Amino acid sequence: MAYQPRETAVHKSLLEVKKIGGVESKMAILNGTIAAALTMGMETLYMIPIAVFMHMFLRWMTRKDDQIIKIYGQYKVFADIYDPWPRRKMRTNSRPKGFSKGMLC
Repeated sequence: MAYQPRETAVHKSLLEVKKIGGVESKMAILNGTIAAALTMGMETLYMIPIAVFMHMFLRWMTRKDDQIIKIYGQYKVFADIYDPWPRRKMRTNSRPKGFSKGMLC
């Protein structure tokens, strides 16, 4: 009897990022919460168009790459060891193994 790998059907929605209005759910909730807090707290309505514009911007970014928020989150974590612009007077950094250790950056 030959080996046959097991196949399991996985629904596409389990592999995608959860979205609200085309934006990753965490960012949509954060945007809505900040907009509601500032609108009700300061009793002004000028925050609503800013929040709508911000949501449209986040939706545009998510349409380009639905993992973009996670990518920028990882850049934030590695910000102290990653500088994308090498300079002439820079010394080699002490990056961890696997992050171009020993290269000018």
